[in-house]
Amino acid sequence: MTIIYSGQHKPIIGKSVFLAGCSPRKGQTLEWRKEAIKWFDDFGFDGTLCVPEPEDGEPWADYLSVVEWEREYLEKCDLILFWVPRNIETGILGLTTNAEFGYWMAKNPDKVFYGRPEGSDNNRYLDWMYEKYTNDPPTPLISNLVQNCLNFLSDHDH
Repeated sequence: MTIIYSGQHKPIIGKSVFLAGCSPRKGQTLEWRKEAIKWFDDFGFDGTLCVPEPEDGEPWADYLSVVEWEREYLEKCDLILFWVPRNIETGILGLTTNAEFGYWMAKNPDKVFYGRPEGSDNNRYLDWMYEKYTNDPPTPLISNLVQNCLNFLSDHDH
């Protein structure tokens, strides 16, 4: 499995998935991408994951370059996995995620896989939109969301 982190410009090898969703801000801790990577590895994924966080965990130096990197790799990836563990109390808001999710649901809903933990805050509209355009409910476990992506990729092998 190949992992391309934010700011790294590497070629995508094989099938690819972009791990979109809530990111830690200003000292927050959010480990969902590490968990997703572990599941992809455990399930034997041999493609590329694009991870919009710095590999070293340090804050991004240049916002615009991060946005451009994300746009480039969101376009290139076969699928976009959205995980939205929104939590108002801890400040995990996912505001950028809202815009990205809406954009990709309008542009190419077949490319989007969406989940969020049970009890996550204020995801009702994302839930509705996802169900409306895909006829699937949001997935409440990261492991199942990863498996759904892998099933789709294997069913659409060329």
